[in-house]
Amino acid sequence: MTELETTPTKTWKDQAACKGKTDLFFVSRGETHKMQLAKAICATCPVIDPCREYVIYHAERFVVWAGMSEKDRRQYRIEQGIKLSPAQHGTIRRKEAGCRCLECHTARRP
Repeated sequence: MTELETTPTKTWKDQAACKGKTDLFFVSRGETHKMQLAKAICATCPVIDPCREYVIYHAERFVVWAGMSEKDRRQYRIEQGIKLSPAQHGTIRRKEAGCRCLECHTARRP
């Protein structure tokens, strides 16, 4: 494993193999080839460990992170006993999770 260069202006995300190719990592249902390509890029990434650490505790949806689909991450959390804290009402995260309360229905991205 190579030593990561991190400074206040350079983070692990700046060293990711997917940098500049993020459109490949937004995979829709049935896009098996695209999913395999994204996972193959992740497999060569020098920062897969910090990426996995980040995404396991953040509810990223519809995207491959650290070589894991949303379904893979959900299964990993179950196996590891990791629970995400529920999102607050009135947030995009809660709205995307399907909450139909007025606060969530009117939530907007910043």
